[in-house]
Parts: sequence; structure tokens; C-alpha cells
Amino acid sequence: METLRQQALDYSLGTLSKEEAILFEALLEEDDQARDFLIDAHEECAALSLSAPQSQAGKDLRSRILENCRPTKDFSSFLETDLMKRLRDNYVVPDTRYLGGGASVDMGDLGEQKVQDDLFQVYESLIDLFPLVSGDSAAASGEFRSLGD
Repeated sequence: METLRQQALDYSLGTLSKEEAILFEALLEEDDQARDFLIDAHEECAALSLSAPQSQAGKDLRSRILENCRPTKDFSSFLETDLMKRLRDNYVVPDTRYLGGGASVDMGDLGEQKVQDDLFQVYESLIDLFPLVSGDSAAASGEFRSLGD
């Protein structure tokens, strides 16, 4: 009888081997006395926990407990919809850079001569910058002396 009580205590504390725990669980299904000892063991463990001074759980322990208790979210049904596939296709980084082209405006359509001259000057400056931003300049390969000119 004392060994059954000890088994119940060991089972409650989790110190039984896996095989012994399985045998004890099988015994619980058939033996009322084993169930009574297990209830007593649980009560003794609960009383023992009340006698210990209270302390705060560490942040690491708390985060691990919360992580294990949090249900995992499954977004696959949402992420595999046709709408999400279209969004992915529309917002993917293009393989080639857009270099412009195909549109033109006659300078005479711009009105004042001052506006035309300013625009022409800006356009020429952009043409000078084009090799730098397209990756075809010496600076793109690491040679920065030409930038000071």
C-alpha cells in the first residue's frame, strides 16, 4: 500500500520512468485506491507549493510559456488566394530598370522662351547624369574621381 502511495507521489512529481508512468496510468483506470492516492498526492503537492515563498517568473520563462500557449496562425488560405497572387505579381521588383522613352513634346508648345531655355538646361543636365544612375559610369564601378568634374 505504501508503494502505491509513493508511486502516486512520484507520478505527480513526474519522476516515474515512462514505462512505470504508463503502468500507473493503466492501474488508475482499474483501482480506486490508486486514484485516491493520486488525489492525495496532488493535494500534497498543492499544499507544498503554498508553503514556498512567492517569486516572479523570469522574463525568459514567461515568454517561453506564452510562446507555447499561443495558437499558431495559419495564413496560407489567405496568402494563396488569387487576389494575393495578383498583388505579388504587380509589386514584384522588375528585372530591368525603366529608362523612359516613347513620349515627346515640341519645345514650341511650352510657351515662353525662358521656360523653354530652363527646361532645355535641365534636360541636358539629366543627360549628363544618365550614365551615373543607369550604372554605366566609372563611379558605378567604384571610380569616383570623375564625379568632381
